Amino acid sequence: MSDHELNTAENATVVFVNRFTLHTSPEEFERAFDTTAQFLRRQPGFLQSTLSRHADKPDSYLNIARWRDARSFHAAHLDRATQFALAATREALTDSALPRTPDTAHRIGVSLGSAVGCTRKLESQYLAISDNGRRWLVDHTRGSDRLYDYFVPS
Repeated sequence: MSDHELNTAENATVVFVNRFTLHTSPEEFERAFDTTAQFLRRQPGFLQSTLSRHADKPDSYLNIARWRDARSFHAAHLDRATQFALAATREALTDSALPRTPDTAHRIGVSLGSAVGCTRKLESQYLAISDNGRRWLVDHTRGSDRLYDYFVPS
């Protein structure tokens, strides 16, 4: 894919469709969803979203969200620690003034570390696998496939 095609794809409006099958009451889900939706509405690039409940299946919902572009969508879903790490990486590469060419790009890197990072994601995943903290024996399949990466020391 050429740079022009990539830029065009990155600048195209993104529609994100997410289907939910409830493991809790509809009222509890809608409260939790509203909290997340309020956060996402404040993110740069968010355009609109619609949450719809299935007419025949009360435990099934569909969310359709529109974002200005793919970059905005992905940035909104990154943990704050990751956002800071990416910003620090961009600044370090700019400050270094190292020439980046296809021949040298694979030889340039930035090393970052943090004592504790991604705690917001870790907490949200714990809530997902523990039924909002009500279960001591957790169901790891209800969490992200990246859940255990949050435990790896930075």
